[in-house]
Amino acid sequence: MKKILIPTDLSENVSQTLSYLLPLVIAQNAEVHLVHAVDDPFVKEERKDFDDTGVEKYTTDILYKMRAEADADMEKFASLFRASLEQAGNPLPVYSTVENGLPDEIILTKAAAIQPQLIILGRHHHNRMDRLFFGSVTQSVMQKTHFPVLILPQQFVYAQPKEILYMSDMDDHDIISIGKLINLLQPFSINLHIVHFNINEIGTEEKLFALGEKIKNDHQEIPITYETVDGEILRVAWQQYIQKRGIDLIALTAHKHNGLQRLLNQDTAVDVLYHSNLPLMVMHKY
Repeated sequence: MKKILIPTDLSENVSQTLSYLLPLVIAQNAEVHLVHAVDDPFVKEERKDFDDTGVEKYTTDILYKMRAEADADMEKFASLFRASLEQAGNPLPVYSTVENGLPDEIILTKAAAIQPQLIILGRHHHNRMDRLFFGSVTQSVMQKTHFPVLILPQQFVYAQPKEILYMSDMDDHDIISIGKLINLLQPFSINLHIVHFNINEIGTEEKLFALGEKIKNDHQEIPITYETVDGEILRVAWQQYIQKRGIDLIALTAHKHNGLQRLLNQDTAVDVLYHSNLPLMVMHKY
């Protein structure tokens, strides 16, 4: 059985999140693993060694209160998820976990343990200074995991994916990523647009043609178009394309970079993450 990992912050928009997740989970016939992290940067294996007076006791009391509230909220969310699946006639397994620790570390550890076919994350709005100094949990997980990640913008209203944009850099790994993408979206009737955004490059058409023909032969059941789009600024080019074609989900393959490369180069996946209001599916080359 497929497994879908859904980290949740147990916020007020849980019911709206369910409206998007239920059709996807049912279509994939997947068991659901919910995880919530009680953000505790001072977490220790054992808190028994803490003094029972002063600041340490006060901190521990607050964290225990946060944990108790999170446990109760998670139980409500998991129960609502199970009830919604049963009402839809698909009583799929739903498991829930609450842990103390840094959220991105908890999510990555859980993913390594259960080996999900997909991680579904929400994306909250952050200003530029927040992203510069603190980043975000979603960005951290997206960049560090090897599993496909579907990122849903805050307050996104569910609609079945139809027009899918795959942003290709014409790497041979695109064939693998597109295969995974089609498999994950198999229950839906999709049109796939494979596009290379040509920014001051020469001779890209022939390479994209060869890649596109190979993918079309491998997936003849899916309507597939492929093209190069010329532009001087990448962000402007893809934003104009999604508006023109009525795209409702963006997909791409993220390449792993070391720390220095991440500082020197703005990763396309991060750029799309923060400058699009559409769901984003990120595959990984590894």
